[in-house]
Amino acid sequence: MPKTHNIVIRRLVELWNPWEALRIEKLSHDQSWLREVEPLTKYRDGLRGPAYHKGRIRFFLERIRAKETLEPICVDNYSTKYPIPVVDDGNHRLIACMLTHKVSVSAYYKGRVDILNYLEGKKNNFPRIEFRQTSAA
Repeated sequence: MPKTHNIVIRRLVELWNPWEALRIEKLSHDQSWLREVEPLTKYRDGLRGPAYHKGRIRFFLERIRAKETLEPICVDNYSTKYPIPVVDDGNHRLIACMLTHKVSVSAYYKGRVDILNYLEGKKNNFPRIEFRQTSAA
């Protein structure tokens, strides 16, 4: 089983926007929108609109309030040229954690260790990214 890491949410969302990833508008912290949707317990493939995403977020909000442990999210660095963290799986869980004012989220992480150290709060600054120019042959 892969190792889990405690990622500082504030640092992750500086670099990754889960609202944009789900293509939905940011939900209010007052959570008045909860009355509009039922919690959706099952992940669904295919077309997923705002009501689906709100239902999934509500489901995870209820799990957090019930003091249940959520499955870790998955964070990766796809590109070596622009190594920005990407949430592969877990945007609904991440938003639920944000709406409950959690400081960190459990995550599986694949990518550069220097970026992980920043995300975990072990380093104060995001790593400097140097770009190499290739010479023309």
